[in-house]
Amino acid sequence: MKCLSFVGSGNLHETNYCWEGECCRTSIVQEALFQFFPVDEVVLFTTEGAAATNYPMVAGRVPGCRKVGIPDGRNEEELWEIFRIICDEVQPGDEILFDITHGFRSLPFVAFLTMAYLKDTKKVRICRVVYGAYEARDETGTPIFDLTGFVSILDWFAAVRSFVEHVDATYLRDLLAGIQAEEHRQRGDGAPPTHLARWSKRLQNFTAAVRLSRPVDALSAARDIFGGLDSVGEEIAAFVPALDPVMDRISDLNRLAAAPPDPQRGPDWGHVERQLRLIEYQVEKGLYLQAATLAREWMVTTLIVRFGDAADWLDRECRSVVERTLAGGAKKQWMECFEPTELSSRFETLEGWDEMAATWDWVTRLRNDLAHCGMSREASRVASLERRAKGLPERLREFFTANAPPDHGAE
Repeated sequence: MKCLSFVGSGNLHETNYCWEGECCRTSIVQEALFQFFPVDEVVLFTTEGAAATNYPMVAGRVPGCRKVGIPDGRNEEELWEIFRIICDEVQPGDEILFDITHGFRSLPFVAFLTMAYLKDTKKVRICRVVYGAYEARDETGTPIFDLTGFVSILDWFAAVRSFVEHVDATYLRDLLAGIQAEEHRQRGDGAPPTHLARWSKRLQNFTAAVRLSRPVDALSAARDIFGGLDSVGEEIAAFVPALDPVMDRISDLNRLAAAPPDPQRGPDWGHVERQLRLIEYQVEKGLYLQAATLAREWMVTTLIVRFGDAADWLDRECRSVVERTLAGGAKKQWMECFEPTELSSRFETLEGWDEMAATWDWVTRLRNDLAHCGMSREASRVASLERRAKGLPERLREFFTANAPPDHGAE
């Protein structure tokens, strides 16, 4: 384990530094850390002032220490230089004990951000972040505070952002499962969490289904997220306080929750509308290809339910007939030849059928443009594709309103 520490230039006071029931009487916090932790190397970041005052004393009491000069941090340029120096002293895969006891002015903040940066860029393991709190001493001694948990705040921030903004729960799943596993390994006085890992898997199932455009799986997974949420919330408050304030954002997914359709009856209008919300959610998160792909299938499902054939909504032939019916309606508007289907005449009796057919044609062209990855002389520009994709929800909502009965029961 490599200990990174700062040498201050102020007075050093002898005290009993205490860590988990063990104490070391010294004025040099690094000496106490060397006793408390299995440290192999100590790097002492030292300003010119500290080098002339306290460094000789610290070096004489800490075996194997090494001095690394840093500027005072009086301006932004010097702070960036400190950041660079700390990064240069860390190698990929290092296990780090970071001591910020004598970090002066803004150095603890710089050190905190540097640790977060190194975790991602060099895959280092931050074993501990400690602070010898001399100002909090009492008759038993000076406590060494464990600040390691605060380093993980940025991890949780990144994980929540990845889930909420980018529909990827992988990082959040790993963190929650890791918390549960660690608490079970430690076996402290209190009961360890038992719901976090299972719940994190539900989050992962939801995001995977959304990104793969599996509407039944996505809506069902959203429903599962809220199963036993009270117990999960209690464990998050107890073991993952950094996540507690953002639970409301996760609760917004309740608008997508729905049970799978009855296998015998197929989807009702409530489920069809939930699938539309899912497409809107995909567009909101920038999943344009997934949204356009699902939109075309959703239009077929909507008309199948409209025609009273919901029980056969997954039948390939049933879906093919509806697809050809919609495509025929679009061709009729373009005054092109087409072969009518068994549903064509019925479709053309529906109010607004021409607008429905036009929407089908528009969605199909968008889907094809996205799916063919620009491999065409007629391919649209990226900005145009994005603008058209953002128009999907409005067009599909109009399609739904034109087909669903007024009392369709969707919330």
